Amino acid sequence: MTGPSSAGDAGRRPGRDRRPQEPQARASRLIPRFFALLVVFLGGTLLAIGARSPYTHGNLMPDVDPRYTRTEQISVGPSQPYEGGQVGASVASADAVTRGAAYFVTKGCAGCHGLRGTGGVVGPDMAGQDASYLREFTREGRTAMPVYAEGALTDEQLGDIVTYLRASSTQ
Repeated sequence: MTGPSSAGDAGRRPGRDRRPQEPQARASRLIPRFFALLVVFLGGTLLAIGARSPYTHGNLMPDVDPRYTRTEQISVGPSQPYEGGQVGASVASADAVTRGAAYFVTKGCAGCHGLRGTGGVVGPDMAGQDASYLREFTREGRTAMPVYAEGALTDEQLGDIVTYLRASSTQ
């Protein structure tokens, strides 16, 4: 007779008289545990590396960490002046703010300085600057500013860009 009332069950406590597990059953439990620990370890390692890494984006820190040295940029050939994009005839006949906005985007300014010139990831805030200041930086290419080719940005275009920047800073 089998069941809880059989004579062999007297004195047994539930869970105490289990047969030892077979080695194969133990190994089948160890493999998932090993991989779970491996995932936790690798995840913790990646988080620790990320937490200790220097910031590499200009918009995350006001200044570059002095302990961080950037890898120099490699050039394959001589640097070429930026020629800038072309603006269509319909924009060229528009008002100075519209032309300035078009020039700001097509001449490559918005990529670094943001769409309104208030500063971007790479370029600083340009709002409030006059045409002579912008001319100086586009002709000489100071700091990270690229040198523009002769005639790529005329004085009239720079004036329109300044008009656009002043109009967008008041909005």
